[in-house]
Amino acid sequence: MAFACSLTFLMACDPKADSNLNTAELRLHTAKCIDQQSTCQLNLAEGNVEILFDVEKIIAEQAFNMVLNYQGANTISSITGYLEGVDMFMGKIPLFIEPKLATKTKKDKQTFQAELLVGSCSAEQMTWRVWLTFIMSDAQQYTKMFTIVSNRS
Repeated sequence: MAFACSLTFLMACDPKADSNLNTAELRLHTAKCIDQQSTCQLNLAEGNVEILFDVEKIIAEQAFNMVLNYQGANTISSITGYLEGVDMFMGKIPLFIEPKLATKTKKDKQTFQAELLVGSCSAEQMTWRVWLTFIMSDAQQYTKMFTIVSNRS
C-alpha cells in the first residue's frame, strides 16, 4: 500500500505536468523572423528592435505571439500599435503590447510581447500592415511599419 502511495506521489510530481506552461514559454524563447514578413528589424535613433514570431506561418483565426526585442542606448517606456489589412478592409485592430522581464545578461535589452489574431476572408493569403509607435523614456516617439502575410490554412 505504501509503495502505491509513493508511486502516485512521484507521478504527480512529474515535470511533464507543467508541459502547457513550458510549451508557451518555449515558443516565446524560440521565436524567430518568419519568411513572409517585410522586415525583421526596425532601426530607431538609439538602437534596433528585432521583430520575432512564435509561429512559422501565420494562420487566420489562430492566435500567435509577436516578440519585440529592443537593444539600444535609450529605454522604451511603452509601445502602442495596431494591425490593418492591406488588400482588404478589416478596420484597425489594436495591439496590446506588454513589457516582459529584462534579461539579466544584457542591461540595455528590453523585451515586449503581444498576442495577435488576424481575421479571415475569401482570399487564400492576406497582407497586413503592423504599425508600432515606440515611446522612449526621453519622450521621443518613433512610428514604424512592416507587413506580414496570413494564410487561410
